[in-house]
Amino acid sequence: MRKLIKRLVFLALIGAVAFVAFYFVSPDVGEYATKNPDKTAFMLWREEQWAEKGLKKRITKRFVPISQVSPALLKAVLIGEDDKFYQHEGFD
Repeated sequence: MRKLIKRLVFLALIGAVAFVAFYFVSPDVGEYATKNPDKTAFMLWREEQWAEKGLKKRITKRFVPISQVSPALLKAVLIGEDDKFYQHEGFD
């Protein structure tokens, strides 16, 4: 019985340490609810390529609420990340 209790306490400590580590390591994405994110490194790189070729192209973005995003696009992103998402109900 004591071994079981020690194991449970050990697992709880590991879980607590993992949670705290995750909290401090993961980025804060809450600000993006109201703030338009900056250009990605890929977008900046692409603009540099165009400038080297003498093209006057720029990537523009427009922040829209998720309610205005096409449901087909949302599904495409989910499927692009996990093609079996709709088969395993979100946990694989």
